[in-house]
Amino acid sequence: MSSLKQIEACRQSPWLDFLEHRLLETGQLRTLMRSKPDAPIATFSQTI
Repeated sequence: MSSLKQIEACRQSPWLDFLEHRLLETGQLRTLMRSKPDAPIATFSQTI
């Protein structure tokens, strides 16, 4: 069972707390998202 599936089984959600422009500019975020296709994606902003 993948790590994400184990987390999901515990009714928890993984968080990426270090979103930086560098991740977008270099394509690392895209690579991370493609490497974990079963990961749900959500955003949270306190300014909304």
